[in-house]
Amino acid sequence: MYGNYVPLDRSNPDVFAYIRELPCEKVLVLLSFSDKGGSFRLPAGFTLGEAWINNYPFPIKDTDGRITLKPWQAAVIKLE
Repeated sequence: MYGNYVPLDRSNPDVFAYIRELPCEKVLVLLSFSDKGGSFRLPAGFTLGEAWINNYPFPIKDTDGRITLKPWQAAVIKLE
């Protein structure tokens, strides 16, 4: 795999989140490992861009820095 791996919110039991960084691009990977879903706080300074992968038919939303995932949801999102 290319780029740097930056883990986020390691203590979150429901969402596995990390950033994959290349010199010219950053993507956010979010994986819900719960049958109830979970939430994740987006670090300051990042803005969600285009979702490249999402196994649910609706967009990922950032509500005041908080992203809520559905059960077993997986998403890869370009960061602006």
